[in-house]
Amino acid sequence: MKGITYLLILALLISCGEKEETLFAYGSFETTEVKLSSQAMGEVLSISKDEGMSFDLGEILAQIDTVDLSLNKLQLSSQLSGLRAKAPDITIELDAIEQELSGLKKNQKRLENMLADGAATQKQLDDINTRIAVLKSRYKAKSNLLSDQNESLSFQIKALKEQIKLIDYRIAKSALQAPFQGTLIHKYAEVAEVVRPGQPVLLIADLDQMILKAYVNTEQLKDLNLNQNVKVYADYGDREQKAYTGRISWISSKAEFTPKSTRTQNERANLVYAIKVAVPNDGYLKIGMYGGFNLE
Repeated sequence: MKGITYLLILALLISCGEKEETLFAYGSFETTEVKLSSQAMGEVLSISKDEGMSFDLGEILAQIDTVDLSLNKLQLSSQLSGLRAKAPDITIELDAIEQELSGLKKNQKRLENMLADGAATQKQLDDINTRIAVLKSRYKAKSNLLSDQNESLSFQIKALKEQIKLIDYRIAKSALQAPFQGTLIHKYAEVAEVVRPGQPVLLIADLDQMILKAYVNTEQLKDLNLNQNVKVYADYGDREQKAYTGRISWISSKAEFTPKSTRTQNERANLVYAIKVAVPNDGYLKIGMYGGFNLE
């Protein structure tokens, strides 16, 4: 009831000011707010800004202690080095078998020639053929065994690398970096407090552009389009209003029941559509301030 009463008074005040006609729609100003959270458990080492202070894109706003993560990474890196050292050198082991096979095949060829001349027996040739067949089977088995061992080690090495990548990501995210130029709205934690993964640390907002969120009925909706310019009026109290040029940045595609704190031209309408009007902020617009707009 308090919000409805305020909006009704606002409509009367604005109608008595610059604009004698009733405004097209009414609402309140909001902005894009983002909660910056820690990706790891640790102590808050520093917060570079106080509430209400502005910051630049990419600026480090808070730093979470990463000692535990760094130690964990060091442990995983040691395990990774150990696995790499265990990896068998397939080339060396198989090369030795290949050299032995090469020598046997030369003897095989020599015995075949000697057998043709009657200088060797069939048994001698059969023996060397058997040795060659055994060595080929050994080569194949060894190759498969070494391949399986390498495949298993490769899988373990890959898993460790992925864990290290995750730790590197969490270490990087422990420095809370500003995703845009804006203002620090609220600190959920203070220096020396220990935060958990996913716990919000800071609330930031882009106050350079405010959003007037208002509601219109179906009849009004047909007069609105995306990117349409409108005249926005902000209420500063004591019958003081200030005009801004705004742009319709969003129109809801779904109807909803009229919010209790919203007044539209047609108060008999039960279903309304939410819209957002982007308004450049000259420093005077504040979150929660009431306002309205007219079509240009």
